[in-house]
Order: sequence, then C-alpha cells, then structure tokens
Amino acid sequence: MESTSDIRLTGRALASAITREDVEESARKGADNNDLHIHADSMRSSINLRYVRSAGPIEAFEWDLHDLWRTYYQASMNISSQHPAQDRLAFQLVQLQQQGALCRPGSTGGGEETAVTADGRLWDDLPFLTQDMMGF
Repeated sequence: MESTSDIRLTGRALASAITREDVEESARKGADNNDLHIHADSMRSSINLRYVRSAGPIEAFEWDLHDLWRTYYQASMNISSQHPAQDRLAFQLVQLQQQGALCRPGSTGGGEETAVTADGRLWDDLPFLTQDMMGF
C-alpha cells in the first residue's frame, strides 16, 4: 500500500494542496496581523463570479469551498482569541451567509438556478463549513 507521501497529486487536488500550504505559511508568519481575510474575500468573489459565468455544476466548486473554509480556519487559529481580527473573520462569515443563495440565470432560459451542494445551498447554508471545521 502506498503512503500518502508516495501519492502524486494532480489537477485540482494539487492546486488545493499548494494553496493550503501557502495559506498555512501566511497564517503562521502573519500571526495576529495575517491578511488572510483579504485572501478569503477574494476567494468568495472568485467563486461567485465563476459560478455565475459558467454552466458547470456546483460540484466543480467544492474544492474552492473547502479551501475557503481552510483559509478561515488557518487565519483564526493563528490570531490570538482577544485580537480584533477575530471579529473581522466572524463578521465575514456572517456577511457570506447574509449574501443569500448564490444564483445564476437558468440554463433553459427561464428563471434562476441556485447553487446547491450535497451539504446545502451556497451561501445560505455555508455548505461543508461545519464538517470541515470539525475535521481540522
């Protein structure tokens, strides 16, 4: 049986692994002053824009969601609990949820198509957030 160090990542898995390493390093180096909230907001904007402009299924964006939650996790774990930056991270998560369901024009020309994952509607339900946070 192969060890995980022997497994070669490709495609989206490789991109995610590289992103996560960069995020972890930025969080450690920046500590209370890390700027991962900016990175997380950029990730949210990217997910929104790419989903609205694509016809692809929401499953194609699940890696991005898991990476987004990992970014928030790393940012929060490397900021002291009493630092005001913790409030900023919490506020961003509230803003995400308050954004409402992510929708795009329906593929059949009528109505809207809502982004629904196996774990709920994006952004209403913050899919995968709870399971990811418990898994970190």
